[in-house]
Amino acid sequence: MIVLGHRGRPTSRIAENTVLSFLQAMQAGADGIEFDVQMSRDGELMVCHDETLPRIAGDARHIKDLTANELTSLTLRGAGNVPTLNDVTSSIPAPAILDMEIKDADATDHIIAKLKTSAALRERTIVSSFHLDVLRKCQEQLPEVRRIALIAYWFLPAKNRKNWDEIFALQPWAVVPRLTYLTPTRIKWLRERGVKVGAFEDRHSVRAARKMAKLGLDIAITYRPEAARR
Repeated sequence: MIVLGHRGRPTSRIAENTVLSFLQAMQAGADGIEFDVQMSRDGELMVCHDETLPRIAGDARHIKDLTANELTSLTLRGAGNVPTLNDVTSSIPAPAILDMEIKDADATDHIIAKLKTSAALRERTIVSSFHLDVLRKCQEQLPEVRRIALIAYWFLPAKNRKNWDEIFALQPWAVVPRLTYLTPTRIKWLRERGVKVGAFEDRHSVRAARKMAKLGLDIAITYRPEAARR
């Protein structure tokens, strides 16, 4: 099982999606990290989950309204600052896996351009998204880079065949829904279609990490990588 630190390994004292959080995940035994990428006002790739800043920084502004310098200067709740993608790739060396979730579709072309500059970076990168158009563009321009189709809701195959046809047409390396949607039957159904199966969790829960391991998933995107590894 590949274990990825979900936004690193955040705690009450270490903010998510920060270099410190990512280093904590690697020290906890993760194979790599999962993080979210958006665009700043001046076109820099920034690592942040939310479109706005109230939850993580007590600031009402939007990511897109601030420059990279303004974002990196923010004081987050917990230790750390909003990093650029370059900060992350330089701080977390190979062979650590980098799962870049593209939250902002406008960031897609910039990420593709960055990945095209380095074969070593492409080799350890996974591109993931809930947006099929984003995955389609990556499939066309960077077919060698692994892609994860993230699933917000479970589509019943008997009623939603078109949804699944669109997903599988993208030839994803893996399909990753929320952990609560997965059962042994659904995992088997996905694997029969030639994809790896993973899950992400919504809570900072040791129990969830253990459940991922118990289900025998291929990929665990977890806030508690040490529990999944054990």
